[in-house]
Amino acid sequence: MMTLQTDICILGAGPAGCAAAIAARRMGARVLLVERNGVPGGMATSGMLNIWCGDAYSSIFSHILENSTCVTGGRRIYSPETLKTLLIDMLTDAGAELLLHSFVTGVDAADGRISQVRIHTKSGEIAIAAETFLDCTGDGDVNALVGVPFDMGRKDGLLQPMTVE
Repeated sequence: MMTLQTDICILGAGPAGCAAAIAARRMGARVLLVERNGVPGGMATSGMLNIWCGDAYSSIFSHILENSTCVTGGRRIYSPETLKTLLIDMLTDAGAELLLHSFVTGVDAADGRISQVRIHTKSGEIAIAAETFLDCTGDGDVNALVGVPFDMGRKDGLLQPMTVE
């Protein structure tokens, strides 16, 4: 199995993963960003959502807002297609490496420290070794694989229902 080496391996290229990759590159780290879908952006692009909620601000998010968003009736609306292109451009400009259509299949860890992750790609399985791993998957997949305790749902066990609109 081929092993790739990087400083920081970020798993999940949603908004958080993309921002982490861009910020790490700005600090000079070698970054490999791994995404299971064919585009970065997570649910903001692949889920075809189109509104920014909340009040998180950073220079990276401000750039995204300025270049992908229009304000209508107080709502920050964006085009998922525009966001896909913008994120690819921002990641490319920052110099981050992006591995698409790739998902985590396993984690090698000892003494609470991950040494490498195994990734299934269109070309087969590879390993990625890094000094730092960031789990930016929407479901905490890497943390679950390594055995980090987590809660799921509310105290009564119910989960948020799926929307169909």
